[in-house]
Amino acid sequence: GILAGVSLGPPMIEMYNVYFHFPVLLYQLSGTVAVSATILTLGAAALGAAVAVRRAVRVPPAEGMRPEPPARYQTSIFEMAWLPGGPGHAGRMVLRNIVRHPVRAIASVAGIGFAVALLMTGLAMYGSFEELLVTQFSAAERQDVSLTFVEPRSEKAHYALKALPGVIAVEAQRSVAVRLRAGHRQRTLSLTGIPDTPRLRLLVDRHGQKISPPQSGLVLSKHLGETLQVEPGDVVTIEVLEGTRSSRTLTISGLVDDLLGLSAYMNNNALHRMMHESAVLTGADLLVDPAYTQTLSQTLKYLPAVAGVAFKEAARDAFRDVIAASMIQMMGIIVLAAAIVAFGVVYNAARVALSERSRELASLRVIGFTRAEISFILLSELAFLTVAALPVGTALGWGLMQSIAGFADTEVYRMPVVFSWPPVAWACLTVIVASACSGLVVRRRLDRLDLVGVLKISQ
Repeated sequence: GILAGVSLGPPMIEMYNVYFHFPVLLYQLSGTVAVSATILTLGAAALGAAVAVRRAVRVPPAEGMRPEPPARYQTSIFEMAWLPGGPGHAGRMVLRNIVRHPVRAIASVAGIGFAVALLMTGLAMYGSFEELLVTQFSAAERQDVSLTFVEPRSEKAHYALKALPGVIAVEAQRSVAVRLRAGHRQRTLSLTGIPDTPRLRLLVDRHGQKISPPQSGLVLSKHLGETLQVEPGDVVTIEVLEGTRSSRTLTISGLVDDLLGLSAYMNNNALHRMMHESAVLTGADLLVDPAYTQTLSQTLKYLPAVAGVAFKEAARDAFRDVIAASMIQMMGIIVLAAAIVAFGVVYNAARVALSERSRELASLRVIGFTRAEISFILLSELAFLTVAALPVGTALGWGLMQSIAGFADTEVYRMPVVFSWPPVAWACLTVIVASACSGLVVRRRLDRLDLVGVLKISQ
């Protein structure tokens, strides 16, 4: 496990280097991490073995030397639930053996369920990032190009931008660097002005629902409101960090549960009045004819008043490429881990069942049962546990997705939780295949049952 962790560490760090462009970020395995992982693993293994060891040491030596007496079975609640006709003799054997070992059955269901949850979460993460892209780059940002000026420009710049090649519509933007204070808590960010009827850059929540811009007061990101510990109706102090550097207080008119960054918004006209200025702009959003994208890009490069240009399509593709590359590697690791967990849990349960019931299964062979029939008895129990674990794993996966989304709720981005059936189907299918492979490995051992030894013991 430590060697596998060392081999997986550098690729994981490389994904961070590609996305965040760190100058230097190297993978190093500290002794504390290795020792902690070893202690946790040994502790979990010891806890799992404690029950079996406790049962073994409590058996008197003389009793332990005798063959185990046949178990006492009784009609279980599972048999009562069947339709008239019952599950058959082999089915009764399967159900009664599960009821006889409830703790082991629950542990097996939990182990397989965690494999389903792990795989479902990994597959659903990609859908969550796709939902983030759709909400941010389609619902909220409808412009094709965003640009910023070196310094605030007059309203005439709006008409100059509209005359550029391929520009269909222009929406002016005014942003001001401010410091928001609420008691002793503060954040420095950009305060953005919103037109009365925005068309290209909308205010939407994480579900893509449009939020009407306020006529007065501030609208903050929900995460920013939680950071400052303010709610609608509270008052915050705004310190302007440019121009005359004035300071004033404003009321919070609403919080928007958006997905990216920490943002503060107010009406464009109210922002101009607060700054004691006319209708100036610090940037603009452009709707552009796709046929003129390259021409417009070349034109904007030679405008000295333009400080930066962002093409939404390029930004979205770059974001998707980076996320897709990291997600593919991450999903590969998760699929492998989930398959190993499922295979190991089912194989362990099958080997224990075979070890405990080898004499019973061999006796059935002696009295005339075929290999297919005794295989059905053993493998049906594993199939029952696997099928029972699928809904459990789906519920665990939903809870795990919610937990991961909570941990990913940062100032940079918030991950939406998207539940869809394809990740659930693929997770269940992968676990079923891993369980089937595990069952087939154990099935081969049934062909080597010692029938002669069973007859000797029976005599």
